[in-house]
Amino acid sequence: MSPQLLERIRHHAAALDDAAPPVRLDEIRSLDVPPRRRAGRVPLTAAAGVVAVVGGLVVINSSRDADDTGASVPPATVEEAAPTTADADPQLELAGAEPTSDDRFSVASFDSAIWKDAETETYVSLTVRTGLAEVQPSPTGIGPMRELDDFPTELGRAWVSDLGDSELVTPLSLRMWWTRPDGDVWLLTSYLYEPATTGVDAANAVSALTGWATHIVTPDDPAAAYELDDDAVTNSSMELVFSQRAGEYPSRTQTWDIDGHEFILETTAGVAASGLTNLLNVGPPTVTTIAGRPGWLAQADDGTVHAGWASEAGDEWNGAIIPAELGPRSGEIIDSIIASAPLTDDRLPSTTGPDPFATVPPITTAATGSSAAATIPSGPVNYLAIGDSVMLSAAGVLTDRGYTVDAQVNRQMIDMVDPMERLREAGVFDDVVVIHVGANGPFDKEALNAFLAPLSDVPNVIILNVYADRWWAATNNQLLAERDRPGDNIYLIDWANLAKECPGDCFADDGIHLIDDGQQYYAEVIREVTGI
Repeated sequence: MSPQLLERIRHHAAALDDAAPPVRLDEIRSLDVPPRRRAGRVPLTAAAGVVAVVGGLVVINSSRDADDTGASVPPATVEEAAPTTADADPQLELAGAEPTSDDRFSVASFDSAIWKDAETETYVSLTVRTGLAEVQPSPTGIGPMRELDDFPTELGRAWVSDLGDSELVTPLSLRMWWTRPDGDVWLLTSYLYEPATTGVDAANAVSALTGWATHIVTPDDPAAAYELDDDAVTNSSMELVFSQRAGEYPSRTQTWDIDGHEFILETTAGVAASGLTNLLNVGPPTVTTIAGRPGWLAQADDGTVHAGWASEAGDEWNGAIIPAELGPRSGEIIDSIIASAPLTDDRLPSTTGPDPFATVPPITTAATGSSAAATIPSGPVNYLAIGDSVMLSAAGVLTDRGYTVDAQVNRQMIDMVDPMERLREAGVFDDVVVIHVGANGPFDKEALNAFLAPLSDVPNVIILNVYADRWWAATNNQLLAERDRPGDNIYLIDWANLAKECPGDCFADDGIHLIDDGQQYYAEVIREVTGI
């Protein structure tokens, strides 16, 4: 951040304090609203484990030969348990658990940080998307938002969650999209996760989040943590839990079969802030001890329990997934998780310059390198195929059969929301659009709906689901399956199961990307639906 911009932010922070009385953290909550249960949430009754949700992370390569890593720091707000001395490999000692896979790959992370109020169950998270404002200056794919009309123009533009007119109660999360003058986008979320259901004053909640946001300072040292001076919010005492800087980090995913159900354990260096943030997105957390470390548990609406904890050194995040079917054994499974040997301490070079995921490749007709690149057509394109590196690996075959292919490595659905709308405005969509994304990371229902909205007038939208040994594959596939409704324009190809039937030499060493027979089989699966 430039000294000039930093000075403007500090000046604005002072102006906020002078213009209005400070927001009191305890004024966000009012006790005159009758308690009520949050719809659809099942009480957390047993310890269990779930996935290290790493939102904002992108799988960038996969290798069964990559190194291990580990390290982490306990949050200051959690009483630290005595660490274990286990240095075992693998990380689960449970009778009857059969290991099924052990994969290494890399992830790219963004600058992120998370703070917790020392006295309440209030968290604030930050994710920095460098250069994103140039291609996506306003919110997409993160739910209903409203612009803050009184946000100082010299600080850019800001939007917050549109909470509507209904009564608000905890637990509640409030999002903020801040498009900044330096071209970056700051994504912030405040989590009001009180143990009991209480009323929430929407205006004060928005004011508090704005106050916190404008009091965050980017450190000049690329290795230093983000700082939050929360003087704008009275009775608020935010303490840093985790902070991470952009870069590429090693990751390891292990899976086991337990009573016929898949248990997933993932360890990723350098992403503790993202890991905890994404766990908070599941729901209100419960503090516990996992593998001898302070940890958090949160239960999803489908009964799956997400667990996460940081390694002793401070920045490595561990996460586990226990499906709802294993609920009766969840406590036993959690107790069977042991400390892992650290991943290698070699961090790849930090990401510098513009956000590598802020730009989207143009529509293409041929696959070259890590993308298939050409120019966006000026008119309708029938038989258009849009996808990630899985589709890219078969782009040559698809092109030969008459498809126009737009595919790129590392592509995530959330990054395609705005480009899909631009393609619609350009009149590119015609009769058939084939979609295959979801192997690189998780998405939620809001992102999926925003991604598909520009395709609402396309007669035939063909979507392939995910075949990948990744913790997010099952959730992504469930969301995709829900969009395959009778009478709708969306048709789902069950690639997750069809891929298993591919004859011959079909997949690269990662078991995901296509080679030789797999490329032809992939194209044939699509042909059976589209006719070409």
